Amino acid sequence: MTLFEVDEGNCEEVMDGEFSKGKTVILKFASEFCEACSALEMELEQVEDNNENISIISVDTNDSPEIAESFDVYQ
Repeated sequence: MTLFEVDEGNCEEVMDGEFSKGKTVILKFASEFCEACSALEMELEQVEDNNENISIISVDTNDSPEIAESFDVYQ
């Protein structure tokens, strides 16, 4: 699994790079303290492993609240 962890400095670049490859991008908004987020990560790993045209991009809502807010994701 290739999980991209992004922040304000590289989010657009990583997303644009994956879109330019024709990939479907799933943004995973999470916090390291969220148990449900950790459980979801295992499921997303299986999705990505079984679909080579899907990329998972992880956004830590604590470290990058501006990205989360731009997608209307609030803690």
